[in-house]
Amino acid sequence: MRYLETTLSVGMTCAVVAVVLGSGCQPFEDPVEAVCTQIDVVPESAVLPATGAGQTWIDLAVCHCPDSAEAQPCPDEALMQGRYLHLATDRGTLQDDTMFLRTGRAETLLTSSDVQEVATVTAWTGDGWSGSAAVQFYGPLGLGDEAVSFEVGESRQVEVTGAVFPLADPVVTGDAPLTATFDGGTSLLLLSAHGDVAEETLGSVTVEDALGQLASVAVTLLPGPLGSSDIDLNAENEELEATGLDYTWITVAAADLVDGTTVTLSATMGTLHSSSLVLQDGTAQTLFFAGTTPGTALLLAFVGDTVSDPEYIDIIAAEDPAEDE
Repeated sequence: MRYLETTLSVGMTCAVVAVVLGSGCQPFEDPVEAVCTQIDVVPESAVLPATGAGQTWIDLAVCHCPDSAEAQPCPDEALMQGRYLHLATDRGTLQDDTMFLRTGRAETLLTSSDVQEVATVTAWTGDGWSGSAAVQFYGPLGLGDEAVSFEVGESRQVEVTGAVFPLADPVVTGDAPLTATFDGGTSLLLLSAHGDVAEETLGSVTVEDALGQLASVAVTLLPGPLGSSDIDLNAENEELEATGLDYTWITVAAADLVDGTTVTLSATMGTLHSSSLVLQDGTAQTLFFAGTTPGTALLLAFVGDTVSDPEYIDIIAAEDPAEDE
């Protein structure tokens, strides 16, 4: 919802109009005969299938700007009879390009294109007042890939097309240890796997949009080059106090890797003394500091695209010394 307040050059004030859907209140340049006018452009449906044949009626109205600052469509008592409206859309097609509104109201028909896009329908008078509304041409819902395969520790992006937002959380089925999320609410579906599989494992991810359209992608998860279980990550102490001083040793072991291999560590909270370790004799160590915030830290170790099983450290609230007195 947006509000427009326009001051005419002769000192008159155009009423504050809340523009809802396609309502508009915009002055023309003649300072003498200016009359604040609202134009409603209201589609019966804000979404149409992108088939080249999807249709919706567009309700049109021309009226004096309402006195109320609250959003409202043109009321019957404020209709301006006998006005012409010019019509246009940047996507799809309209049944009319000019209409005579004998009663102050009319309707025209919008037909969708066969492209997934958003159409803006605009109506305006000859003296400069206008209103507009958006209609989305959607579907059918699809995924850029019908099937993908990747190794444990890797990830894939799959584009979602034809969706009407918002999208529901993706649903994972099957035996593969998959994680599926949307990239920051965009139409990119992110697939990843951080478990361990000994052989090819099948799964699928299903996406649903606001209209209930469904689309799925089949996923084949392959064993990683090392297998996630080949990297062991262990904390010497899995419970620390949030004193700012408590710490524990973190050990990474990967016997199958050659000396000099770099291992990268990550932690969701607390602080690692070093997040990049070099293996010697198949192991490496660093310190983890709990910090002062209670919670549970999740630690992971990475070698290329291979990731360890997670290690958890509980960081508990520090005891108040006064309670021991």
